[in-house]
Amino acid sequence: MRETSDAVSVPSGYPTSTIFIDESGSRASGSRFFVMGAIKVRSPGRLARAMRAVRDKTRFSSEFKFSEITSGSLPAYYAAVDALAESDAHIVASVVNRDRFDPFPGVEVWEAHAHVAAKLLCGVINRRELVSVILDDLSTPETFSLDEEVRRRVNARFKNTSIVSALCADSKSMDLLQLADLTAGAIAFERRRNAGESRRPGSNPNSPKSKVAARLMAAFALDSLEDVRVGRVNIATLRPPEPGVERPKLRVVGQAD
Repeated sequence: MRETSDAVSVPSGYPTSTIFIDESGSRASGSRFFVMGAIKVRSPGRLARAMRAVRDKTRFSSEFKFSEITSGSLPAYYAAVDALAESDAHIVASVVNRDRFDPFPGVEVWEAHAHVAAKLLCGVINRRELVSVILDDLSTPETFSLDEEVRRRVNARFKNTSIVSALCADSKSMDLLQLADLTAGAIAFERRRNAGESRRPGSNPNSPKSKVAARLMAAFALDSLEDVRVGRVNIATLRPPEPGVERPKLRVVGQAD
């Protein structure tokens, strides 16, 4: 064992992270884009405390949710973006462009979510890294556990136990899940606008949503929210699976690995 500068013991050579995942868009929406966004942090407690300070200073008590940004809430959202940028967080996203690849037809919503979440995690977890994953809660049948399915898929892909634990939680009770929603929402918003889906309310360059998206880009030194892998940002559009490659089958709750 070795001691970090903060006197926290971690296994030598095994960095630890927590990844918070939320999404923007749905199969029923009229948009061609679905975005699963995430923030990956080594010190989640510090970022959670910073978000509590944001709430105290701005007197913002509602849920941070990109779709609900208003002019009056801009100071709180700006402060939240700044806290995210000042932390050790990486922002990550898997983008579904239905014109290129649509994971939803022929499967249940939770199966598509499991597929996209697993793809995202496989692209962001480093070698020898131990990870805990928190996903926004999603309604599923009693026989299916989204969190355990995502954990199983990723660990099977890596042939190890990279994801030590996974849990679905209500984003209303967790600021860091709300930051993942903010990330996913900003990326989806920019993709829709750049693709010409710009007649929606609030999509003009001077709208509150546009200003928050611009704040996020500036905070992470980005010119856009298109596909990029630089610094602390990893955004990628999903590609169709290769011919002959089958999607992993779902496991029901209680089924042995």
